[in-house]
Amino acid sequence: GADAAGGADPSGEAVSSAEHLVQWGTLLGLWADVVSARGQVAGCACAALVASLLWLLLVRLFAGTMVWFPPLVLLAGLVGGSAYCWTYLLPPLQHLAWLGAALALGLAVAGACLRSRVASAVVVLRDASNAIGAVPTLCVEPVLTLGALCGVATVFAWGLALLLSAGDRALARGAPVFSYDGRLRLLIAGHCAACAWLWAAAAHVGRCA
Repeated sequence: GADAAGGADPSGEAVSSAEHLVQWGTLLGLWADVVSARGQVAGCACAALVASLLWLLLVRLFAGTMVWFPPLVLLAGLVGGSAYCWTYLLPPLQHLAWLGAALALGLAVAGACLRSRVASAVVVLRDASNAIGAVPTLCVEPVLTLGALCGVATVFAWGLALLLSAGDRALARGAPVFSYDGRLRLLIAGHCAACAWLWAAAAHVGRCA
């Protein structure tokens, strides 16, 4: 009777609280999945780093081949595909051979016209690989910068979610509504400002490096 007179709906509040707990349980479960897969994530990051170092080594040793190899493979694929279409496909699809031949001819003409620019690109790649060989930390600094930015973003999202859920909760039309006092608003503003400063600092250090 007192609850009815006061207009409170304890059952609705209990359901809303249960939904709130389910949402937080889902977020915590996702975070737990990420933490449990930290070995796989670290392995993928290390494999990507090793692959990038191997690619830089190949560019340093075979710069000309690394530049010319992809377009030559594409040209060979177009020629082979055109020959296959002309030999094995029926007349409605046989016209694809003409399309492949036209693309192959265009690629060959473009390569012939841009030989000097390609040679310049080879020189630039070789010089860049020599610079990275002289300063190997250049390969690690982008990864560290990205990791720092991801860390700041994670701290921001996690801390903001905790602070936003710390307010006084009330029901409005069956949905939870949070209210925040002055101290909590100051904490939220300080958290956002601190994370923004850390983000700017990490990005600035990454650009300077």
